[in-house]
Amino acid sequence: MLAAISVSADAGTPSSTSSVKVQKLPSPSHDVRPVLPDPAGSYPAAAPAVCGYWTATYAEIARRYGELRNCMPADDERSAWVITTVGTSSTHGVIAVYQCASAACRDGRNNHPMGGWRIYPGPFAGSVTVLGHAAKFILIVGNRGHQITFDVATGRYGV
Repeated sequence: MLAAISVSADAGTPSSTSSVKVQKLPSPSHDVRPVLPDPAGSYPAAAPAVCGYWTATYAEIARRYGELRNCMPADDERSAWVITTVGTSSTHGVIAVYQCASAACRDGRNNHPMGGWRIYPGPFAGSVTVLGHAAKFILIVGNRGHQITFDVATGRYGV
C-alpha cells in the first residue's frame, strides 16, 4: 500500500490545530518493473585473417611491453602473426611474432598463447608501429620517428 501525506498549518494558528490528511493510493501493478537493458550480446567471431579475442595474450604483452599498437597477420597466408606495442617507461616498444606451422595457428579466431611469441624490442626507445609491407615478411615500421624495416622471418631490424 502507498500513501500520500499532506500536512498544513494555518499561519498564526497554534500547532495543536494543524491538520494531517492521509490519502490511500492504489498499489502499483506487479507487472511494472524497472526497465533493464537487454543482456549484452556476445562479440562476433573474428574472421580467420583478423587477430581474434586473445584476451590473456593481449593482457600479458601489454603488461610487459606497453599498450598494443598493431595486431595482424605477417602475410596473406598468415604464416605468422605480428603484434606491436608502444613500450613503457622502462622498455622499448616491441614487435612480437608468432610463427605458424598449422592451419589452426593460421586461423585468427584461435588463441595464440603467450609461450609461442618471440619478442623483438625496437632499436629506439618508444613505440613500434607497422606502416606497411616492403615485401613478403618484410615490414616497414616506425620506431620513435625512424622509418626502418623488420624481417619477420629472421627477427632483424634494418634501415
